[in-house]
Parts: sequence; C-alpha cells; structure tokens
Amino acid sequence: SDKHQVKLDKNTEVSLQRKKEKREKEYIPPVEKQPDFKQKAAAAATTTDDTSKLVKNVKKKLKRLQAD
Repeated sequence: SDKHQVKLDKNTEVSLQRKKEKREKEYIPPVEKQPDFKQKAAAAATTTDDTSKLVKNVKKKLKRLQAD
C-alpha cells in the first residue's frame, strides 16, 4: 500500500490538519456524553423532591388513563 500513498506537500498536510481541528472543535458530543450534563440536569431540575413528585403524578395519571 506504500506505493499508493500520495506524498502530500507541506501545505496540503497543514490545511488538512486545520480542517480536521476545525471539525473537532465544531463537533458537539451527544448531550449525555458532555461532562457537565449531569450538573446541568441537576440545575434544571429545581429539586429532586419536585421531580419525584412530578414523576409520581404522571404515573398516577397514566394509571388512570390505562384504567379507562
């Protein structure tokens, strides 16, 4: 495969490297993989109590709907 490798001149190499770096910078990982996701989620949920109350209410409503 060495024969098929095109020898890049320095400019081409540099510009390819820049493009690659730009892509990596602009790449936004999926939310769950972002390190501060858990903190943001924790901040977004006012308190765990409120959240669990909400969850319970939703579950109650679901049960009622399923009963009908």
